[in-house]
Amino acid sequence: MTAMMAVDQNKRISNVKVGSASRLDDSTNSVRVTLSWGGASEDLTYKVRKDTSRVHYVFYPSWRVQVPFTTGLNPAAKAAAAASIKAAFGNVTCDVKQYFDCPNHRYAVPAGYYYMLPAAGGDIRANSWWSLAFVGDPTTSMKLTVSADSGKIDASGLCGMKLTVDGSKTYNFVGDWTGTLTWSAGGFSSDVTLNCDTSRA
Repeated sequence: MTAMMAVDQNKRISNVKVGSASRLDDSTNSVRVTLSWGGASEDLTYKVRKDTSRVHYVFYPSWRVQVPFTTGLNPAAKAAAAASIKAAFGNVTCDVKQYFDCPNHRYAVPAGYYYMLPAAGGDIRANSWWSLAFVGDPTTSMKLTVSADSGKIDASGLCGMKLTVDGSKTYNFVGDWTGTLTWSAGGFSSDVTLNCDTSRA
């Protein structure tokens, strides 16, 4: 916003005239405005929203202009977001004593026993050991959406896992992940929820 207001054209606005207004919903109107902008005449339409927190003379609320902005990210921001997601996948915190499907951990089956692992597509028997690992790039199909909260981005994508059992059997699974990225100190931190083994590939 500061950069936008610093543009020379935006400093030379005059002859502002508010024209007709049309109601879009209970709290939003569309207003036609004519003005001189940087020496050229402009005929513009703005959306204004009712601000019920600021009421004048008990009955008349303020109306705020909605300034349109681009919600896309530049290449550098996309790369930083992808790096944050990859780091999250590489640093998963998981209690191996409580969960049987923590990634990058080899679980041992006590001698003389076997485990039935609950899995999408049917239980899987492990006689000696099993382990799970992420496969593929979780950022390949990543979707990023600028959040209404300042400095935050909603992220989502697809992911996969491979289960290795007894060293000779492998099973592939697919699922998805969702997360929130927060911009701070020149980079993104991430809070990601992983569900990468929801169905058999």
